[in-house]
Amino acid sequence: MYYLIFIILFFFAAIEVATRKKMGILFDAVYVVMTCMVMFRYGQLADYPNYEFIYDNPELTSIADPLYVIVQESLKSLGVNYEGFVMIIGALTMGLSYSFLAKFCNKSITALFIFYTYEFLVMPMSSVRQGLGVSFLLYGFTLILEERRKAFYILVAIGSFIHVSLMAVLLIPFFYNKRYYNEWYVASALAGLTIFALVTPDLTTLFPGFFDGRSTGDAEDSRLVQIAMRLMLIAPVLYYKPEYGTLAYFAKAICIMGYAIYCLFAFAPTMAGRLEYYFRVFMCMLVAYMIFAEGKSYVREVIVLGVIMVHVVLFFKNMNAFISQGEYDPDKVTMFNFPYVSIFNEDELKYYKLYE
Repeated sequence: MYYLIFIILFFFAAIEVATRKKMGILFDAVYVVMTCMVMFRYGQLADYPNYEFIYDNPELTSIADPLYVIVQESLKSLGVNYEGFVMIIGALTMGLSYSFLAKFCNKSITALFIFYTYEFLVMPMSSVRQGLGVSFLLYGFTLILEERRKAFYILVAIGSFIHVSLMAVLLIPFFYNKRYYNEWYVASALAGLTIFALVTPDLTTLFPGFFDGRSTGDAEDSRLVQIAMRLMLIAPVLYYKPEYGTLAYFAKAICIMGYAIYCLFAFAPTMAGRLEYYFRVFMCMLVAYMIFAEGKSYVREVIVLGVIMVHVVLFFKNMNAFISQGEYDPDKVTMFNFPYVSIFNEDELKYYKLYE
């Protein structure tokens, strides 16, 4: 299932870039399938069993995320089992995210491809709480554009009781309708932040209580690879010069913000990545704008195709990571055949796992 959706989106994204024609019906159809994938998954990816354990042991949930516990316990009191809980949260997450991808990304297949290959796999399919947090941001994005900041802040405050990292998005409204950069200054600042990210030693040991569970402990060469992957995305973003006052201009600012935040916290890669998710999702909006903007531009097309190819790599990189994280048998599962297991064929999971 993972690969079927990947192939469909990749094929039609290429057509969309070449023809600049919208395919709204296909977008909706694929989005429904993706929503079903989230709702009916079983035992998939690293966080699924972790959240199942929390569901059975709510006292282990962080005190910083009380709303998640309230929702969880409320559903349990109604007799909802963990599989039912996953369905409800999955439907809510994808439902709240839809308006952003449909309205502000113009139902772009390319934008959906970018969302699918990275944000979708890492968040709604794995990190339940943060996936819901991102959906709060996407749903509330229209509040920023309407200058209803108080309403946006209230929404973020509510969402932060599900995942405290959502507080990072409070920065976003300050960049709306602002001439925020001189290209040379921004490029120089990001170059400095990149060097900072590469040379800063692991500082997590200085704050063990704060960074517990937030650092992957990756080696320096892993950090280099992570920064390199992000540079391949941010470099073309910097090169593209959208008109001031457009959504593309705002999306570019948010993407730059996300890269800067990642670099600042690169010494704790897991935490850095979690904070970056909220900003990086706006790459979908930026790419959609480049595709459907007036006038044909080979520069825009090359940038979009480059972003697509980076996300092809990210898709298979994620598939490969899921094998070790989920303790799958490497003799049966590779990055090219990672299985989708649902509640309808849950017994098959034992075949693919190293341990029952």
